[in-house]
Amino acid sequence: MAGSVGLNFGSSLLNDVMIWPIDKPIPEAMWTTAVSIYAFDALIQNPDRKFSPNPNLFTRADQIFVFDHELAFSFLESIFTSKTPWKLDQSRYLSDHVFFRRLKGLEIDLVTFHRAIDRPANLSASLPSWRTSRQSGKIVAYRRSAVTFARWPNRRRSSPNSTKEPCMRTPYTFSVLRYIHDPVTQEFVNIGVALYSQKAGFFRATCTTHYGRITNLFNKIDGNRFRQLTRYIQEQVNAIGAGLTSELPFEANRTIENLLGRVLPPDDSSIQFSRPVGVGLSVDLEKALAELFDRYVERYATRSDVPRRDDDDIWRVFREPLDNLAVTPHLTPKRIVAPSYEYEFERAWKNKIWHVYQPVSFDLMDAGSILEKANKWVGRATSLNESNESFKIHVLLGEPQDERLQNALVKAQNILNKMPGQKEFVRESEAESFAEELAHEVEAHEKHRVPISRS
Repeated sequence: MAGSVGLNFGSSLLNDVMIWPIDKPIPEAMWTTAVSIYAFDALIQNPDRKFSPNPNLFTRADQIFVFDHELAFSFLESIFTSKTPWKLDQSRYLSDHVFFRRLKGLEIDLVTFHRAIDRPANLSASLPSWRTSRQSGKIVAYRRSAVTFARWPNRRRSSPNSTKEPCMRTPYTFSVLRYIHDPVTQEFVNIGVALYSQKAGFFRATCTTHYGRITNLFNKIDGNRFRQLTRYIQEQVNAIGAGLTSELPFEANRTIENLLGRVLPPDDSSIQFSRPVGVGLSVDLEKALAELFDRYVERYATRSDVPRRDDDDIWRVFREPLDNLAVTPHLTPKRIVAPSYEYEFERAWKNKIWHVYQPVSFDLMDAGSILEKANKWVGRATSLNESNESFKIHVLLGEPQDERLQNALVKAQNILNKMPGQKEFVRESEAESFAEELAHEVEAHEKHRVPISRS
């Protein structure tokens, strides 16, 4: 490295990652990253992130990692060069992109990306010293055409044969309202969207009053309080929007963050607006708000996240043989406390170390929900692994009854295997033998207990 010339490129060693599965649905928490990767590959003309078993993508929990860019910027050395490489109408690689099928037909926001590549900085001076004048000229020309480039990925994605440019579109910013179940693991559910356009003096929000998905994914909440709060937020945002016409139209500090702060100041409460905000362009802001609400809130509410069997149903499968062998009375709740997170397991037993027993139902409606739940438990176990108290987690697995989801179960188990610390996975078919083994351990433990002397 010390003897190299100019800029250098390095990679980080990643642990506990898996290759992005072919045609994997894009989880809600990964949506923004996936859109950025799609735009980035369009920018660098990278044809090597294909819809294939090896898309050059790693994933871990809610993170996506990109690698292998040796085919990027191929237009720099192309024999038959294009004078307009930023026009992508003849480029097939975007249609072959790993995320194309999931993004096709949806509105995606590339304004932020456009701004990033359209900076007025002197790109030529930033290029490494080994560049050629031919390469430099092409890259600078590429930057100058950033406005044109920013429109092409959306055009290819929505209507490959259309060349008609949208007109009179108004810029806007938007923020997603979230119910954050746990600030440590960042588990959340989208419950609303607010949209602001300084140019149009438009500021409105749409929030859901339905809380079924929250109770399905997490614990029960106060439904009446939830409905009152989301209605209040929507009404307050819309009231502020209605009053914008009486304020100075171009106040320097009027941003969506400042406006939302009047309604819901950023703090550690469970309901918060997302940071950073998103951006977009639209000829109809009301329609844009409705489409954003449908994309970020309704599409997940209508998707069946309700399990065919929940965790309590799975526990009943294991409880019956444990009851028959009189083991259940020995199980008590146990709270594992780590520096930044804690969690209470309803059933635990101590034999030198704590053994905690957690039923986990994977009898869900789709593969994406199964993998998301596995990732959630990996994140939880990772946080708890920092506890000073030794424990072993026994995961009591509830398998999907739909045979088509067996492949997803295998992937979920591969994800769960990345849980740190001591662990054991027990299938429903092993409930009887598991109960017998635990009964034997409890019996042996009770025989060797030192009686308390009473004198």
